[in-house]
Order: sequence, then structure tokens, then C-alpha cells
Amino acid sequence: MNLGGVLKNKAQSVAKGYSQEEEIEFDESFVPVARIEAIHIFIANAANKNMTIYQMNKYGLLSNDPVDTPMVEKGKMDEDLHGKPVDLTHYHDMIGSLMYLTSSRPDLVFAVCMCAWHQGKPTKKHLRVVKRIFRYLKGTIDIGLWFLKDSFITLTAYADADHAGCKDTRRSTSKSAQFLVDKLISWLSKKKKGTAIFSTEAEYIALSGCCAQILWMISQLTDYGLKLNKTPLNYHNTSAIT
Repeated sequence: MNLGGVLKNKAQSVAKGYSQEEEIEFDESFVPVARIEAIHIFIANAANKNMTIYQMNKYGLLSNDPVDTPMVEKGKMDEDLHGKPVDLTHYHDMIGSLMYLTSSRPDLVFAVCMCAWHQGKPTKKHLRVVKRIFRYLKGTIDIGLWFLKDSFITLTAYADADHAGCKDTRRSTSKSAQFLVDKLISWLSKKKKGTAIFSTEAEYIALSGCCAQILWMISQLTDYGLKLNKTPLNYHNTSAIT
């Protein structure tokens, strides 16, 4: 008893926690869902070693005619307050599939994000735009990232930020890209939650995120038995350099 209250010891059940061995699996954790960057690194390493990768296709593309662009030129996506609503589940499933594809198809990012903004009350107008993206995928199915064999592996990164780039919120957008030799492996363009007062602050935020991604990629490459020297990080802000 302590000041009239009952003290309780918290316990956590561990199934055979004593079976873990030091330096084998004691400090490791397993995640059943792989990050898309891990898949990119896996493909690049397989291409470098002339390995064969087998892919299982689960879904097919729509049977409509292909188009050359994901969106109509100068097309406008508004709320369409008087449009006929469509099934939310079907619309969300299509957007979810396209969002996953943006990890390997940067050309889809803008169109998919525009359609994702209207997931609350999608209409037939929005659904037509989403279907056009699938038609664009059918016409550009041979476009993708190329991973060729190289004699050596090097990692290079680029980072940048636009200070107060958003005119509505005055928030900055951090941008970064990582290349394995000359192959694009990872990229990011994300608007910050807070507002940076100085451009140097915005650059520091972008650089910190890029450095974290570099460290994670180096750990992945180390698991494949690859050892890297210094990784160059390219950026052009003079105040951040000094």
C-alpha cells in the first residue's frame, strides 16, 4: 500500500524468450511487408549478379483502349458537387492500387494524388479520371526502371527544399533522390507539417530526412554483403554547407 493506493507490477508474456541467441536473432526484428525501396535494392542486386526473378501477376489491367497521358491536358479536378456519386469501396480500392504503383512510376504521382483528394465524395467524373490512369498504364506497360549489371556498386544522394513553396500555407517541401550507381532506387517529395522561418532550416530538414534514408539503404546493402565507401550527398544551399 502506498498513500492508500495499491501498487501493481506490470508483466509481459514472452513465448520462449530465452531461446534467442546473442548475435543471431537477438537484436533482429521481422516485418512481413517489405518497403518498396527494399524491393528496388533487391532487383538491382539481382540484376548485378545475373539472377532470374520470377514475378506472379495477381491483377490484370482494364481492357479499355490505351492513352498517352494519365490526365487530359489542362484538366481540372474539382469537388463536382452536383455529380452522381459512385461506390466508395470500389473507388478507394482503385486509388490504393495506384498509390502503390507510384512507388515505381513517378509519372503517376500527380494524377493519382489529384484523384486521391476526392476520396470523400467521389463522382462519376472522378472515376473517369481514375480509369484513364489505368488506360495510360496499359499503353505504357513497357516503361519502368532499368537495372543493368555494373562492375561496382556506389550510392549517391541528392536533397533539396523549396522554402515556403506552398503559397497557401507557406510550408516547405522536402525533396530527395537516391541512386545506386545510375539507377534511381528511392525518391521523396513531401510537404512539411510545420513552417520553416529560414531557408537554411528548410534545407536542414530535407538533409536530415535524406541522411536517414541513406543510412537505412546502407544497412540493406550490408545485408547483401556489399561494402560502400563514403556516400556523396549533393545539395546547393550555401548556408547549409557552411
